[in-house]
Amino acid sequence: VFGIEMQLGRWFSPGDDQPGAAPTVVLSHDVWRDQWGADPAVVGRTIRLGEAQVTVLGVLSPDFVPPEAVGLSRVGMWIPLTQIAQDLTTHNNRFVRVVARLRDGTGVEAARAELETVTASLIQGYPLEHYDEPFRARIEGLSGVTVAESGGTLVILLGAVGFLLLLVCANVANLQLLRGNERVQELTVRSALGASSSRLFRQLLTESLLLAGFGGALGVLLAHGGLSLFVALNPGDLPRLIELDVDGPVLGFSAVVACLTGLVFGLIPALRASGMGDAARLREGGGKSTGGPAGSRFQQSLLVLQAGLAMVLLVGAGLLMNSFVRLVNVDPGFDPDGLTAVHVRLGQGYTGDRDASVQAFQGMADRVSAVPGVASVALANGLPFGSGGAAGSLVVEGSDPTGSSGRAPFVHWQLVGADYFRTLGVPVGSGGRGINAGDIADRRDVVVANQAFVDEHFAGESAVGKRLKVIRTGDDAPWMEVIGVVPNMRQRSLREPVRPELFVPFTHPPFVFPNMHVVVNSDRSSSELAPELRAAIWDVDQGQPVDWVSGLEDRIAGSVAGPQFYTAQLVLFASVALTIAAVGLYGSLAYSVSLRRREYGIRMALGASIRDVSRTVVGQGVLVVVLGGLGGGLVAFALSDVLSAFLFGVGGADVTTYVIVGLVLVSVGALAGFIPARNAGRVSIVEVLKAD
Repeated sequence: VFGIEMQLGRWFSPGDDQPGAAPTVVLSHDVWRDQWGADPAVVGRTIRLGEAQVTVLGVLSPDFVPPEAVGLSRVGMWIPLTQIAQDLTTHNNRFVRVVARLRDGTGVEAARAELETVTASLIQGYPLEHYDEPFRARIEGLSGVTVAESGGTLVILLGAVGFLLLLVCANVANLQLLRGNERVQELTVRSALGASSSRLFRQLLTESLLLAGFGGALGVLLAHGGLSLFVALNPGDLPRLIELDVDGPVLGFSAVVACLTGLVFGLIPALRASGMGDAARLREGGGKSTGGPAGSRFQQSLLVLQAGLAMVLLVGAGLLMNSFVRLVNVDPGFDPDGLTAVHVRLGQGYTGDRDASVQAFQGMADRVSAVPGVASVALANGLPFGSGGAAGSLVVEGSDPTGSSGRAPFVHWQLVGADYFRTLGVPVGSGGRGINAGDIADRRDVVVANQAFVDEHFAGESAVGKRLKVIRTGDDAPWMEVIGVVPNMRQRSLREPVRPELFVPFTHPPFVFPNMHVVVNSDRSSSELAPELRAAIWDVDQGQPVDWVSGLEDRIAGSVAGPQFYTAQLVLFASVALTIAAVGLYGSLAYSVSLRRREYGIRMALGASIRDVSRTVVGQGVLVVVLGGLGGGLVAFALSDVLSAFLFGVGGADVTTYVIVGLVLVSVGALAGFIPARNAGRVSIVEVLKAD
């Protein structure tokens, strides 16, 4: 399906994926290199993987990296599906991702229609197992699933870079025009000595291309140096980011962009300079030229364009900053301070033995509770802002098992141990209680519901004392009594709405998952606790792997890493854009003041005050940014729908953000005109007349 090539050995054959087949494994190239020193003799060797002895069949090519839509981007080993400790025969198993290559001539729509027919028959035959939309089989293109929401993020970043590039080009074109005015005398002499207009045009265009070329080369060097930092800031949801490199295609694209921008924006000053006849230059006496009213208006238009582009980026950055602040201030529903989680996955020796699994997990919790500084310990198969949890068909006593839609209602649930809510600092209300040690020891049929579940299924009445059951397979699940109600907790991210959820004792039959989280409440840091927590678990089972130890505050921070990443990127682009626009405006105003020194001197001689002259210069800068800001604001509003998907708690047309950004832009425009205005106010009419 993927066209995988092997570095050594072979891939799995159909016989390796049959029940009862000898355990086998295929290694990634990185693991083979790092763990076995790239020893070719590893093929055929028996190694220990967890509790199992497995035979190495082969080593994959270093070029193969599985798409994120299929699995983790850095997978170390592959094993046949039948080797995992899961029952593959029930209709509630939905942990497998299926990848298929369509037969030639078969379109996605035809395959999707056929799969819908199959899904409908499964829903009819197994109504309690195939219960709701989130788990219906569907066909999607692999590239689209891999990119997913990251595609929109990359489009926004690419658009921001495009706006910034256009702003830089407009700035350089404007500065080139100003520089061309300074070179009128030089160009006049060249023309008088026989240089044709086309010769002057080629000279100025060559200078522009050289400027773009050197700038592009410097940019490539900076990009190469900053790439490692960019990858280090990876929020975790940008696909194949670790494969980024400043390679041939990147260099080629950069060269083409540099040449095109140098050519297009170099044409403007080149055409203007070469189009001035000798008579025009002689009339100006070889001095400075403003380029006439048309030239001045064009330069003003470039300044307005810069301000408008800066406004677009500033609005985008302002909206994302506003959204990010709202996001990080969302109450997760529990107190993450001092919480550390350890993820434990039992080996195959516990497969099918419920009592041994329960004893192992409870023993780990008891041993961890003895670690110095640990205030409380709880078990959970799911973790807020992490992995785990499950879903099943819900039946509420006294209601239709299949609901009005003909399918059983859908509910998320978690397996938890005693003191789970106390450990997370979550109060139990509605006159109920949480799951205690007696519920665990006696394996009582009890359940705790969150407020969202109560609102959906028991609106207007108390849920405590009600009975329900969660069905994984068949309809023989026991009834469970609701003993308490807890506030809503954010389980997946701060951004997603709270979903109805149940909390079930982890000893409740027929459940007991092979993996659990040991959650610890302590005044010690996660890094400080980690070695002692691992040692405590190994005291119970010396061969037990510990996947990871992590603080829940770190996991919350990780959940907002994506918004933080693209917000920081856009803020950086907007800051650069604002700086460049301010520098361009300052340069233009300073040059304008130098040309109008005689005018300002005469004005003050006729009674104008320094404040009047300064106000005129500052007003020019403010007028430019106001016009640019209005235009940029309209463009930003038109693009607000594109950004709305990335915003939380704020709309793409948030008036407050637009007003604040506009005030910032006007303030920067006034600041850019401050020094030129001060210089204009210092003009002396005596010095002007002496110069004349």
